[in-house]
Amino acid sequence: MDFVCADFLTLCPVLKPDLIFLSPPWGGPNYYTENESFKLENMYVGKLNGFEILEKALEITPNVIYFLPKNTDLGLIQNRIRIPWEVMT
Repeated sequence: MDFVCADFLTLCPVLKPDLIFLSPPWGGPNYYTENESFKLENMYVGKLNGFEILEKALEITPNVIYFLPKNTDLGLIQNRIRIPWEVMT
């Protein structure tokens, strides 16, 4: 097993992994607003938002672990990503 800690956006064109673990920056301590859910489309890494990062990862492998805040709007992910997935806490 090899473990690569690198910029995903730089490596994704050449990766052939069995699994991808994503832990992008959520926006610092201010990511959480009371009574408001965290939305992937509002999180950007470079020019890609959180959904676009997930979609790039899923193009490479169906085995993606995405570390996100507890207040993430999972309904939005479910409506947009049409593959079987589960939430693990």
